[in-house]
Amino acid sequence: MISRNLGAEFGSAVGILFYLANAVACSMYLIGTTEVLLTYVAPSLPQVGNAEQRTAADMINNFRIYGTLILLLVFAFCAMGVRFVQFFAPISLSCVIMSILAIWAGAFAADYERSPRICMLGDRLIKVERANRANLTELCTKNDTGLLWPFYCKVANGTTTCDPYFVNNKVRLVPAIPGFRGDIITIMLMVFSDNAFPAYMSKDEVVPDHKGNPRIEVVQDIATSFFILLAIYFPSVTGIMTGSNMSGDLKDPQRSIPLGTLAAQISTSFVYLSFVIVFGGTIERPLLWDKCHSLTDDVFDFYGSKFLDMVKAWAIA
Repeated sequence: MISRNLGAEFGSAVGILFYLANAVACSMYLIGTTEVLLTYVAPSLPQVGNAEQRTAADMINNFRIYGTLILLLVFAFCAMGVRFVQFFAPISLSCVIMSILAIWAGAFAADYERSPRICMLGDRLIKVERANRANLTELCTKNDTGLLWPFYCKVANGTTTCDPYFVNNKVRLVPAIPGFRGDIITIMLMVFSDNAFPAYMSKDEVVPDHKGNPRIEVVQDIATSFFILLAIYFPSVTGIMTGSNMSGDLKDPQRSIPLGTLAAQISTSFVYLSFVIVFGGTIERPLLWDKCHSLTDDVFDFYGSKFLDMVKAWAIA
């Protein structure tokens, strides 16, 4: 398609870049699929390393093993020809639609009262081990029996000295994901206003311009900026390229390409922008900062169970 419109010279140059881009994108999608599979869908599958203390090197080896297996499966599908790929496309599309609906439903399935709680000291998110989360109400206090006291206070010669930030700020339990239920407009505007503006941080910062204590506070493992976050987010919104990838298989390209491009632009823009509103209006900002999943296991358990209940109810009906 490119060669016929631009000529062989331009077509080959653009085609090589397009091929390399798709090759890199394929590897990225394989890694993402493997991570979701091993972390959420089937964590009981055999994996390299100890389940309680799995390192980054262990996960890299898991990516290599399971990524290769998934790549072979994808290769088998492609080797069966375009007809089989087109037959499989509606199945893939249905999975994508279910995922989109699950995200929208999750925003309304959550509510202020039943949301998992996170422990906050001022505007700093406190790291709580999974074993202690059942007793979070007793541990998230300033008492000497609480979780925070040993990290912010010390006793020397009978005198207790505490960190000034610990003394001057309140410790409180906050709903991690208040959701859209209840007073939807008020809650959404309140949460969305907190998330509306950028707050880029450097490595080991707990909030912008303040270093944190990684033993008790959720800190950033890398420095962030607009372009770093753009590089992370951009691959998730490249689904529109699927149309150009299959342009050579179209029956009437002159009609289908303009119509399909406009329809794809409108539909994908709506979905992606709605996700910005859903995540930005229902999730507390400190939890969005928790990139290393210090606290998100309980949140996933909460939403996973709610979504499964919804699927069961739909199936019974």
